[in-house]
Amino acid sequence: MYKVTHFFGCRGANDDLFPYMLCELAENGIENVVLAHIWCQRYIAEPEYKELVAKAIAEAKLTVWGSHAPFGKIWDLDTPDLERRPQMFEEQARAMAFSAELGSKTITFHIGVNHEGYTLDQLRDFVRESLEKLLPYAEKYGIVMGIENGIRPTDQPDEILRYLAEFKSPWLGCTFDTGHANVMSNYDGKKDLSLFMQKVKDAWGGQPVFENQALEKLAPHIVITHVHDNHGYRDEHKLAGCGDGTIDWEKTIKMLKYNCPRLISFENENSCIPNRIPVARFAKVFPALVDKY
Repeated sequence: MYKVTHFFGCRGANDDLFPYMLCELAENGIENVVLAHIWCQRYIAEPEYKELVAKAIAEAKLTVWGSHAPFGKIWDLDTPDLERRPQMFEEQARAMAFSAELGSKTITFHIGVNHEGYTLDQLRDFVRESLEKLLPYAEKYGIVMGIENGIRPTDQPDEILRYLAEFKSPWLGCTFDTGHANVMSNYDGKKDLSLFMQKVKDAWGGQPVFENQALEKLAPHIVITHVHDNHGYRDEHKLAGCGDGTIDWEKTIKMLKYNCPRLISFENENSCIPNRIPVARFAKVFPALVDKY
């Protein structure tokens, strides 16, 4: 049975403000939270940080239900830096252990970017090696790895399906990101290529290949869903259910709830600080959206 949970990174919070912000979540009725990538990344650098996080979560009476692994060029599954990769495996394994110890059932990973000088086939081999190294840790710690769909050729639905078919592990699934799927869809057939965010233009050489069936393709494998809205051109991380975006939420929520047998969590991934969305608002709007359909 899935749970409704919230991603709240608190990037700007110092160690005094952090516990207060978790209490603010709880005071507004939130019960489940996601361990943000920045929390995992800090734990890797400072193992004692786990005690601060664990204490703050316990004091707020929150439950950890999901986690997001560190990401970026030195953390992603397809990082081609041969000297860095062994350290990346070790650090991501520690992030998985940290997440599992705090109760997380899932951890999201990014495949990565189109690294200059490498073909897609070469990058696929790096991803395969990363999964070979990390899946035994997922099994050891009892935490499901979710590969997230993105906005680049490396992380489109067909690429994710390729790895799921090759590994066929109960500890591997998909993290379906609604906002990324919306950017990469041509839902009305009238998208203006000049309006896309620069990351999309760069990744696709100005000619993105649209995918209108991302959810349908990935549905059997989705264990986590990152839920947020946008207007189809930029990864805006708008609050789902408030009418600010172009995603058809009735269709999307119904599909996720009734056609995704592995679904563990609906993660609210709105960027509340840059979008100026108060906790009281997203704590009310997001669960209501999930319950509505």
